[in-house]
Amino acid sequence: YMGNKTISWINKTEGRDKFCKAIQYGSRFLKWHLQQRDKDLAQRFDSLFVSMRNARKLFRLFKSLNEYQKIEQLLNKKGDDDLDTILQILNRLFFLMYWGFDNLVILATIGFIKRDKAKLNRLGMTSWLLALVVALIINLKKLLSSYEEEAKISATIKHSLNETQNETLKAKLVKIRAGRNEIYLNLIKTLGDMIPALSGSELPKKLLNKTFNDGWVGMGGFISAVITSYQLYRGN
Repeated sequence: YMGNKTISWINKTEGRDKFCKAIQYGSRFLKWHLQQRDKDLAQRFDSLFVSMRNARKLFRLFKSLNEYQKIEQLLNKKGDDDLDTILQILNRLFFLMYWGFDNLVILATIGFIKRDKAKLNRLGMTSWLLALVVALIINLKKLLSSYEEEAKISATIKHSLNETQNETLKAKLVKIRAGRNEIYLNLIKTLGDMIPALSGSELPKKLLNKTFNDGWVGMGGFISAVITSYQLYRGN
């Protein structure tokens, strides 16, 4: 059963991409780790990192269309929280820009178009960073709402003598806490992705004259990939 589930997860496009992302960023970390220990092996991991990065970019061609569809759905969605809808639209819009620049980078890499690859990459990474900042706000907002809802339900249970209602509310509390664990995972993976996004945007270098080394970038991306892979595998 577990073997079938694993194969099914890998065969899914998103699952395969995150599996390859883990290899990509894990290779980048190992390249950094081995630089002073085994230069030949470090070079091989660097080749694996670059090849996996480019392979993932090729499979992401036209992914902006997915984001366009999500934005359309959000615009047509009726909701009580206008701020949440605006944040969701901004998040998807920045991802649309990221995939667009990402597509141009790989087309320039393979020589299909003649463009400044470094500039396109910086623009793409900046768009990714903006998407992640918005995602961070969305998840922090969800986390706050989760604690507020838990406090209200706990207060109701404390002052209620209706056992049947209390059992229902206790079950709701369990669901809220489980959902909060998911929010924490999303926060961790967003923070992990922010390291390669910040590095690629070159903002730390411009603003603080500081850069992230390959160890930090590799570890950040790897943690994010493992968390997303776990979430996809569990939901498979």
